[in-house]
Amino acid sequence: MDNKASRKPRPSAVICYCCGEQYSLRKFSRENPLEACGECGAEHFIPFSRDCLRGYLSLAHYHTLVSLLPEHIRSQLPPELCPRQFPFGSVSV
Repeated sequence: MDNKASRKPRPSAVICYCCGEQYSLRKFSRENPLEACGECGAEHFIPFSRDCLRGYLSLAHYHTLVSLLPEHIRSQLPPELCPRQFPFGSVSV
């Protein structure tokens, strides 16, 4: 029996990992999936949420939080989701 209270809430939007463009998930479905960012063509996204326990407020927020992780945990992240220099700016984390 599936209980609504036990379901994990899904983010309502995602943020492109490379350029920070936000996409509402309401515009996409299984028939019309979000496969790549329309701005930069990247294929990696992170969850967006105004509640920082469920997602990230921005790409800079994500990079800041990942930089606080201990090195042994950070080194286990996939390479496409590791902090690096922002591709569209001079800010580095």
